[in-house]
Amino acid sequence: MQFSPPAGLLSGLSDIHGFVDWLTEYVAAMRAIQPSTHLTAFLGSDKGVGEYRTDRIDHVAAYAGDYRFDREFDAWFDRLQDSGCLSSVQTGPSYIAPREYGTQGYWISAQFAGAGIELFAIKRAGIWQDFSASKKASRMSHVALAVDICSHVRLLLNHFSQYPHIATLSYSSTDVLNHTYGHLLNTLTDSVLEFVHAESPELSSAHESRTLQGVYCAE
Repeated sequence: MQFSPPAGLLSGLSDIHGFVDWLTEYVAAMRAIQPSTHLTAFLGSDKGVGEYRTDRIDHVAAYAGDYRFDREFDAWFDRLQDSGCLSSVQTGPSYIAPREYGTQGYWISAQFAGAGIELFAIKRAGIWQDFSASKKASRMSHVALAVDICSHVRLLLNHFSQYPHIATLSYSSTDVLNHTYGHLLNTLTDSVLEFVHAESPELSSAHESRTLQGVYCAE
């Protein structure tokens, strides 16, 4: 599915209800696609896909837009919270943005329409500011496939990174949400796919949680 970000800058998203309507449509469309189909489309091949149990989507991630100053992110995040569409909200600083794109960013993990989502906002700086809107969307929006056994996350990353044009973008053995996860990058399409093992931690709904720092293990 092609992803068209609703706005370049979060400051342009004054119609938060329009964004929520778009997000509802996007998440439903992504969840309507079979997990194995997501994997096949990402790899560009169905070779070996049937050997792995990728029959559940853990969450859908979407790129919300850029911000120039923290206050722009804060104002947009407050409008999103006030809309009442999210529950079990947790936020924190991006791990990938500083390492890969020379800038800062935030993630938002929440329940939306009864299912898990993640939203990303990236500061317009570093090499990120030179990317096209479609490339930004491809790098940040993705599906996360659920992995039942924690150690299998690393095994899947190692296996699929041997496919042509597939590389491991990140790996975390433990994050602030008690998840073990990894992201793969298709260097031809700029698309991303995530594998995640979740321990279902208790999440708190608090804006202040945005300051939490993760414990990351990047390899």
